[in-house]
Amino acid sequence: MIFGFSGNTLRVALQGLSEDAPETNYQESPLHDTTIATEELTTDCLLIPHEVKRSDFGERAVYATEPISVGTHTVVFGGFVTQGPQFRRLPEHRQRHSLQIGEDLFLACGEALNEGDFINHSCEPNLGFVSEISLVALRDIQPGEELTFDYATCDSVPYDEFECECASPTCRIKVTGEDWMSPALQVLRAGQFSPYLQRRIDALRSLLSR
Repeated sequence: MIFGFSGNTLRVALQGLSEDAPETNYQESPLHDTTIATEELTTDCLLIPHEVKRSDFGERAVYATEPISVGTHTVVFGGFVTQGPQFRRLPEHRQRHSLQIGEDLFLACGEALNEGDFINHSCEPNLGFVSEISLVALRDIQPGEELTFDYATCDSVPYDEFECECASPTCRIKVTGEDWMSPALQVLRAGQFSPYLQRRIDALRSLLSR
């Protein structure tokens, strides 16, 4: 920031700077690539080779098409940050495909669903949270495997409860907004919870230990 110049002096100084500055050819920079159309941008970003197709249960799901190593950053969710009162006025289908990211704070999906909206729940997931909006591979994932995460690791209110069909040996049968409160699940999913929910778990443990 420049201080102490009159209007004319500042204009002369700026003109001198612009004359001395090298010309910039923005067309050569990928940051200024005008070939990317706005309609190509989506709110979710899947960082690994994948495909979306119908699962055995008829729901659309996301499947790996190449091997994914444990720890690989796989998904970054996007959307519209929405507080509880506004979120609860959204249509049911938009709530169901949204993500809780804080205390009564949600990442709502758009009117048109994106590929990330089809990453389903499993009681034995292969993805887990490393931030409020991103998932990593919990183990090596083979081509043809469905990508899943445990909704209990992010949901703490009953906006998306359903009968589970994951058919895993540890299936909870019904997925609710209170599953995160299970001490056994907290141990099983340690290190996989959304940060806001992990803070809540830590606070609850601290309270119970007094």
